[in-house]
Amino acid sequence: MAYEALMRPQLPTLRSPITVMQLASEMGRLYDIEKLTFFRACECYEELEAAGKLDADALIFVNSIASVSLSDEDWASYCEAHSAILPKLVVEITEEEEMNERELERKRNCPRCARRLCAG
Repeated sequence: MAYEALMRPQLPTLRSPITVMQLASEMGRLYDIEKLTFFRACECYEELEAAGKLDADALIFVNSIASVSLSDEDWASYCEAHSAILPKLVVEITEEEEMNERELERKRNCPRCARRLCAG
């Protein structure tokens, strides 16, 4: 069993994830979306897990932007904050952005992070 973390904007004028991604790209803020996605998805997963609402072996799929990777500092912070669920993390690469091989390799080789990587 697995759960996929999905972006669901709550603003009345900004309801589409595609629109959010387009705006972030135009404003040079894709990194912010990537960071928020990783951290918030795992926080939600951990909250549900603590409440006993998830199967103990359930995986979490997190969509990652193909052209962006977290900085070393943010990866370290992420891994420290969410170490308990890292073995359950599956990174799914989005198709909206052009693939960046360097960023993809950073995701693949992050210590203790991104154990599973798939194109989505």
